[in-house]
Amino acid sequence: MMGGIMVRCLAFLNWRVAGLVIGITLLCGAPLTAAAQEPEDNRGDWVSGEIRAMEYDSNSIIVDGRRFQFRDKVQFDGVMLKRDEALERLSPGEFVQIQHGENYSNTIRSIHTRQR
Repeated sequence: MMGGIMVRCLAFLNWRVAGLVIGITLLCGAPLTAAAQEPEDNRGDWVSGEIRAMEYDSNSIIVDGRRFQFRDKVQFDGVMLKRDEALERLSPGEFVQIQHGENYSNTIRSIHTRQR
């Protein structure tokens, strides 16, 4: 619908100018619509490394020299688990990939394990 309105508005212009304007509009609009459709769970960065230490009292683990704290529920190998259940399944020396939050960079959103 928007394309039809744009074509009508630009009908009085030279066809080359109209094509250029429409092309630029489509190029600029495509990344915006793709970003708007991206799911929220994909936000945040990934860190991978070996678990150096586990702190049960603060519900956190140390990976790659950084301390990461568990949320109340965390996605653990594709399954939503409570914080305590996820901590029970981990052990020092285990290799993990952690997706941490965007705003709270030390909060674990998702964790994947892999045996070396």
